Order: sequence, then C-alpha cells, then structure tokens
Amino acid sequence: NSNSNSNSNSNTDKAKINNYENTSEAMSLPALLLEKCLSIPTMADNNVFFTTYIMSQLLSSGKIIGLVLLAVYFILTLVIIMPFWLLSFVVTELGVYVFIWGGIFMAGR
Repeated sequence: NSNSNSNSNSNTDKAKINNYENTSEAMSLPALLLEKCLSIPTMADNNVFFTTYIMSQLLSSGKIIGLVLLAVYFILTLVIIMPFWLLSFVVTELGVYVFIWGGIFMAGR
C-alpha cells in the first residue's frame, strides 16, 4: 500500500514538473522575453565552455577578486598613468594631451 502511495506521489510530482515546463505557452510576451533573457549563459556560468579555471576562481571568491582588482589598479597606475605624469614634467599638461591625441591620430592612419 505504501508502495502505491509513493508511486502516485512521484507521478503527481512529475505532472507538476510537466505543467511547470508547459507554462511558457500561457505566459505573457514580456514575461516570456524576460525568462529567455535571464536564461542566456554568461561568463560567470560554470557550464560555459570558455570559462577558464582562473576566471571561475576569481568570480567565486570575494577575497581573491579584491586582491586582483588591487593588482590591476597598481599595474594600470605604473604602466599608464606614471609615464604620462613624468612626461608632464618635460612638456606641459597640454603637451601630454597633444601627445596622446597625436598618438591616437597616427595609430588610426
């Protein structure tokens, strides 16, 4: 008797799951679009094939991402900002802007 109750409960659960899967037909268009947009895979998903081990580790730990952001800040400061700051002592700030704009113009040619 308990066996038939468990079978009927599992059949009821399966019917509920099937009804839930078929509710997208009865959903309104904005709700359907929202559901489709929210189910798009992102870089943070573990099942996306191009998510590397390092990226998943960075995204899963707040302590690590804090250290990474700090390291990126220092690298950007030393590599990009410091050379232009030192250049501003040789030529004025206006000279640095002219140098940057000229470099962008020449790189685009």
